[in-house]
Amino acid sequence: LNKEQETEYLGAMFAMAQSDLIFPLEERAEMSSFARILHEVHQLVKKGDWETAERERQLSDEDRALLAQCRREGKPLPDRRILSQRDFQRTLRLMKFFQGHFGRRVFRPEQLEAMEREVARDAQEAEADLARREAAQRDGPHAPLAMRPQLTLEKRLAQEARKAPPPGGSVQQIRRDSFLLALSMSYYFCLSDAEQRSVRAVVSRYLPGADLGKILADQMDAFLANFNYGKGIAQTWAIKENVFVSIVCALTRTPLIIQGPPGASKTLSFERVRENLKGPYSAHDDWRRYPALEAFIYQCSKASRNEEVIAIFERAAQAQRSSPRSCSCVFMDEAGLPERSRDSLKVLHYQLDHPQCAFIAVTNVP
Repeated sequence: LNKEQETEYLGAMFAMAQSDLIFPLEERAEMSSFARILHEVHQLVKKGDWETAERERQLSDEDRALLAQCRREGKPLPDRRILSQRDFQRTLRLMKFFQGHFGRRVFRPEQLEAMEREVARDAQEAEADLARREAAQRDGPHAPLAMRPQLTLEKRLAQEARKAPPPGGSVQQIRRDSFLLALSMSYYFCLSDAEQRSVRAVVSRYLPGADLGKILADQMDAFLANFNYGKGIAQTWAIKENVFVSIVCALTRTPLIIQGPPGASKTLSFERVRENLKGPYSAHDDWRRYPALEAFIYQCSKASRNEEVIAIFERAAQAQRSSPRSCSCVFMDEAGLPERSRDSLKVLHYQLDHPQCAFIAVTNVP
């Protein structure tokens, strides 16, 4: 796909997903703007350097085979910057999370619990309807049973929140901010200062009046307004950023790796997240609206083995199945220590492609 075809495709994908979004994307121009921003930011991030990707062992088996074929036949290398379904789905998933976050501001914890019970009851009834439908089809031709529409908690929040828009502005503004926060989670936080300036310029070009830097700072402050950092801990931008991305990635099961020099508040930020996210036992109402975080900590070393990594993921997945209203998270400390020659972290590929729990790793080295 060329640039125009891809942006048209992304706009259509946003439109198709509107029934699942908290606030449906009703304006075609806005969908097109979101698609173009996503496309151009992806182009900035994925510069298509095949040699660098090969050197850093970031190529898939298919990419390596394609690279070898092009070199053999003397053909030019294809552009690696096309937005993948994984990139798009991650951004859409994060966007839905932030829209749900704005919706949750309207309701008290006990209201959310009542909604969760109603959603669970609806899910059970929908399963029973499906079983009756399958049984009727096995018994012979009958008039098809009407399928019961199944609402997720986020859709239920959408229905209620649209009757009384959440604090913080109009539905359109909330929709825009949710997209920009999702874009920041997917790309912005990973970039250098110069690249971040380029992203801000792209956003301003397609969404006039939208200052990504200010929106991000304001929304992070609002999101963490009642977060307890602990006594004697300075609320620097670094720890705010680490706390923010850790909470969002844990709750959405988006794999996260925080890389930085010693003393950059990487482990400290996760410890503070654990202390704040305790579900109904959290110190503040803001965090009672979210599930409790249950951490499964693995301390990496040069002698780390595949079996140890698999075991910690299995424990976390089992805990998640046993307690679906909690959030199980594997926290991997010093993830840069295991030796590459041992391939002790190779098992992460499957675990992160098929997440059964959240995953956060911190490392001092890239």
